Amino acid sequence: MEWQYTPYTVPLVITAAITAGLAWLAWRRRPVTGSTALAYLMLVVAWYSVTYAYELAWPNPHTALWWTKLQYFSIATIPVIWLIFGIQYAGWSKWLTPRTLALLSIMPAITILSVWTNEWHHQYYAAVDVATVGDYRYLALERGPLYWLHVTYSYLAVAIGTLLCISPLFRPLHLYRRQAVVLLFAALVPWSTNAIYLLGKSPVPYLDITPFAFALSGLLALLALSRLRLLDVMPVALHAVLESMRDGVIVLDMFDRLAHLNPAAQAILGLHTVRKVGVPAVEIFPNWADVLETRAPTGESTALLELPVDSTTRAYEVRTSPLLDQHGELTGWLIVLRDVTARKRDEERLTHLAYYDGLTGLPNRFLFNDRLLHALSRVQRTGQSVAVLFLDLDRFKEVNDAYGHAVGDLLLREVAERVKACVREADTVARISGDEFIIILADLSAPRQDAERTAARIGAALAAPMLLEGHTITISASIGITVAPADGQTTDELLRNADIAMYRAKREGWPFHFFAEDMQVAGEQRRTMQVELCEAIAQQQFQLEWQPQVDLSRRRVASVEALLRWSHPTHGHIAPNISIALAEDAGVIAPLTTWIIDHACAQLVRWRQAGQPEMTVAVNLSGRQLEHPDTLAMLDATLRRHHLPPDALVLEIKESAIMREGRHAAALLQPLADLGVRIAIDDFGQGQSSFGYLKELPVHLLKIDRSYTRNIQADWNDAAIVQAMIVLSRALGLITVAECVETPEQLRVLRDQSCDRFQGYLFSPPLSTAACTALFADPRTLFRHGARLTSQV
Repeated sequence: MEWQYTPYTVPLVITAAITAGLAWLAWRRRPVTGSTALAYLMLVVAWYSVTYAYELAWPNPHTALWWTKLQYFSIATIPVIWLIFGIQYAGWSKWLTPRTLALLSIMPAITILSVWTNEWHHQYYAAVDVATVGDYRYLALERGPLYWLHVTYSYLAVAIGTLLCISPLFRPLHLYRRQAVVLLFAALVPWSTNAIYLLGKSPVPYLDITPFAFALSGLLALLALSRLRLLDVMPVALHAVLESMRDGVIVLDMFDRLAHLNPAAQAILGLHTVRKVGVPAVEIFPNWADVLETRAPTGESTALLELPVDSTTRAYEVRTSPLLDQHGELTGWLIVLRDVTARKRDEERLTHLAYYDGLTGLPNRFLFNDRLLHALSRVQRTGQSVAVLFLDLDRFKEVNDAYGHAVGDLLLREVAERVKACVREADTVARISGDEFIIILADLSAPRQDAERTAARIGAALAAPMLLEGHTITISASIGITVAPADGQTTDELLRNADIAMYRAKREGWPFHFFAEDMQVAGEQRRTMQVELCEAIAQQQFQLEWQPQVDLSRRRVASVEALLRWSHPTHGHIAPNISIALAEDAGVIAPLTTWIIDHACAQLVRWRQAGQPEMTVAVNLSGRQLEHPDTLAMLDATLRRHHLPPDALVLEIKESAIMREGRHAAALLQPLADLGVRIAIDDFGQGQSSFGYLKELPVHLLKIDRSYTRNIQADWNDAAIVQAMIVLSRALGLITVAECVETPEQLRVLRDQSCDRFQGYLFSPPLSTAACTALFADPRTLFRHGARLTSQV
């Protein structure tokens, strides 16, 4: 078999190896758009080079023609693959459906079929001959009509693919411009070379150097995809981020002219960037003059701005940053608008929660103290006086017992409104707890006369009947009055003396009473009760009652709260808060607390042994006892004595006691947490809200104050505040306990808000030890409520 070696056989084989290597490199970069099609293209070009080398190496016409036919498997498909490459590169791969690929394959299939059957019709090659150039022979083919049809289709496909590759040149952003230019050269090199060959203008008439050009083309295309495109990925990413940001972004030049608005900024300002480019910023939003004046040329500045958006006013945080070039010179400004309306509303809600009473909307004790301090400071400057009125409702407990706490809450709100109507705008009416209100009358020239008139107006206003939930209720109040600076010059003195005056008015049945020195005698009576309290501790006249805390999701009693009860021989039932206050003042809070915890732990052991192994007991710990140095040792000894794990004991500490300690609260609570006992914040939200300190405190449970749960089903504000408490607690990993749950409607709202535990008369009132034990032995009574409520909820 005859064989000839031409100077082009080896270069073609080398070209085939190079293009095969390029195919492998492109295949490895498949995540890059267009790399897959480029890999197939280079693989086909390698086949083209190999078959062409064999065609040149065989001078026998029959054998050379056979290799030419094999060559057309690549020649026919190269234009289609280049078109597919252009479609992929332009980002229109969704067009490459099976139907589209089938249509694109029709002409290559016709070409290949025509070449292999040319001996029958001679429409692709009209004649086949052998030409000689020097010592080398090669095929000389006379082209037929089907050949030129193939050429027309091929150049059309290549032209469309090339236009798709250079489409970034015609886009407004001019992204990927370098890639498009390189891909244009990658297309022109082989096809211009092929055109020169077809026109007979090749420097070597019998040699088609298109395979060499394709190798160079593949190298350029791979460079464009894998190198140049990576260099421009940051502009693309930055532009995509800018245009998709929810924050509004405004770009100004160094002369404060508008350069760009992203879609979010256009929506916020109601502008169209094309129409406004180049316009001075102050002409577009003149209310930004102050914002633009406060910016710093070397750093970021922030301002708060309210803008009308869609017929509403929304708050935006405006951050202005200088844009500097590579030399540090100012070239413009970047302004970012962030919608902070929701955050601002949350802050306002939390601020209101921290300074105002959740039930009545009046200032709480924290804000009251602040305003009284300001009023006393004006006394020193102006010489005028301040009057403090301490108001306590008479027989309020009877209203609660007769009509329920819901009516009691309505009464407190009505009282707040009537008292506010009796004072001046500049005066302060605050609710400090329960049914106790305090009024500050500032800047008085005739303090006693002014305070007396105000107290008389308040008494008359409260005496008018109130229609609440279909009930006509009358109420009265006892008011104690102190005047600064005559009756005291500090907030503590004024409040203490006003409290004493209020008790005198209540005892004597007067609507109000001014403080007098002889009222100090009341202190003697208080000390007498303190002595009796000490005797009651020694004689064990106290007893504990228990109120369950229910976990409905697990259908079990999670804990019981131990409640102190003291029946005085002459004064009758003494409220627990008074007992604790007397114990604190008498300095006997430590032994009383020890007695409570010891008896609570002993009873818990008996209940656990009787079949309640997971139940815990909750005991109230006063602020004074929290500071006592022996509390930790007492707790440890009590738990060891009763062989109880520390987490069986829950210490409930009032929010007000924690807030009084400020930032020292965490240091006081941490040793208790280290011991292993669980800590609950009691009456959360009643007064000085501790939202800001929660994340720093080692607490485990949060007991929502009853002032929010009582009216949660009817008051949107209460419901929203409770929801905020529960969400915050869940985020911090705390268990939420709702106090004073008395109606199915309250439970429905609390369960919808994912509250963890419930405590209140709806499940069980405080019970004696025997009654509570019986309840645990047969809890169907307790969970009958739960089952009924579950079906209602």
